[in-house]
Amino acid sequence: MKQVQDLDANAESVPVSAVDILAQNLRRRILSGDFQPGEFLRDARMCEEHSTSRHTFRAAAQLLVTQGLLRQIPNRGFMLPEFGPDDIVDITRVRGAIEGEAIRLIVLTGGIPPLALEAVEVMHASTLS
Repeated sequence: MKQVQDLDANAESVPVSAVDILAQNLRRRILSGDFQPGEFLRDARMCEEHSTSRHTFRAAAQLLVTQGLLRQIPNRGFMLPEFGPDDIVDITRVRGAIEGEAIRLIVLTGGIPPLALEAVEVMHASTLS
């Protein structure tokens, strides 16, 4: 974690737009379960909650569409995707492939690199908080 902190401290300050900030905030809320699958994020409510304009909200939501976190429904707005049985099967297959490759690399290299282990520990800790 020390190396990650050092990188952050040395990073140049990059201007961040209101759209990027709102997209990050919405992404965090989506991933933390603040919204339910199938729920629509209504323009008026989101603009009020985040003290922003409709244009900014729509631009941020569009970014999340490109990341697969929202779906845009014509004439209805932005909705959290719902996952069906086929989606669960696909996710499970991809997860199995990734985990299998990770195990293969651990066996070939003789262990888990310390930085990779540290990254996993950080991710695990963040899921517990």
